[in-house]
Amino acid sequence: MTPDGDPTRRVTVLSTANWYETNWTNKQHLSVQLSTLFGIDYVESFGLRRPKLSTKDLKRVLARVSGKLHSGSKARERIPSGIEVYSPLVLPFHQNALARRINVQIVRRLLAELTSRHGAHSRILWTFSPLTYGLERGHRGVVYHSVDLTHEFPGIPRRVFLKAERQLIGRADVVIASSTAVAEHLKSQGARDPLLWENVADSASIIQGSSADPDLPPRAVFVGNISSAKLDFRLVAEIAASGLIATVDLYGPIPGGDLVAQRFIRSQHGSIRYMGVANREDLGQIMSRYSVGLIPYAENPYTAGVYPMKIYEYMAAGIPVLYSGLPSVTPSDDLRRVVSGNIADSLRWAVNDRVNGSGRRKDVASVHSWAGRGQQAIAVVQSLIPEI
Repeated sequence: MTPDGDPTRRVTVLSTANWYETNWTNKQHLSVQLSTLFGIDYVESFGLRRPKLSTKDLKRVLARVSGKLHSGSKARERIPSGIEVYSPLVLPFHQNALARRINVQIVRRLLAELTSRHGAHSRILWTFSPLTYGLERGHRGVVYHSVDLTHEFPGIPRRVFLKAERQLIGRADVVIASSTAVAEHLKSQGARDPLLWENVADSASIIQGSSADPDLPPRAVFVGNISSAKLDFRLVAEIAASGLIATVDLYGPIPGGDLVAQRFIRSQHGSIRYMGVANREDLGQIMSRYSVGLIPYAENPYTAGVYPMKIYEYMAAGIPVLYSGLPSVTPSDDLRRVVSGNIADSLRWAVNDRVNGSGRRKDVASVHSWAGRGQQAIAVVQSLIPEI
């Protein structure tokens, strides 16, 4: 806890991601920012997606049940002061009525634990999921922060999710959308004036860690989940085969059970390279080795609502960005849309602008940072607790 923080004024963050993921999302970043002024109870994902019969999903379920998910000393060291992490054993079968009733009881026990440890006074719920199972009870105010069109993601129980979302919007004091498409969806669900908070980046640390070498051969990079629900693998292959860059390097986890992504990675050689999972602390150093940052997303109902953090992460490293799909994203001097069959001009632009536009991109990224977003988030919480 920072000197200004007050652990008796707490924000419960209901996340859709586990704290210890290698690739941090806005859930962890926002929690860190809020922890500068409030005590944070970070509740890990309730498992929105149905588990698959895969080794990775089975290991995660067993680890959660056995309590060993975060047993490593390295994991414990990554919890900032002022943040406590909770891993409730919620059943990830939200379409099942019996599982939902059991989950209500599990969440009631969680809420009782939170209240007994820290009290209920000045407690705010900041939830990234509408499937709260009543966690909003005992909280003075509720913020619903909707990131992406999650109900469109494969494996999400769409009907149950949307019903819970309508109910939560009716209860929430503040509703936040991560893109224009998400904002329109929330309005259709009953939200009147959702705040538009497009995703930002950990710009300061990436800028600090970046060190460009203009003599490196032109190469492209993608950093993120290598998921067939998001990525257009044909476009990735086309970019690699263009002859305008030396390699396309892919960093990130491959979702368990995603056979399409696994086959794509196994079949690649030469100009497409799988580089493993990048450490968050090394993003600046890694990205600045490249000429262009790729966001080669497929066009589908899920990506229609995505506004990636990667946009400003790449810019913070000084590199231009090429993206596909993503109708919520607007092109700019540093960000261009690339389409299959017409990629040459975009790649030439990116390679040529790599050095000249680096400083401009870093300036843009520094404005779209978690430091600035944190101040906005703190103001939202303060508006719900007027005496602070």
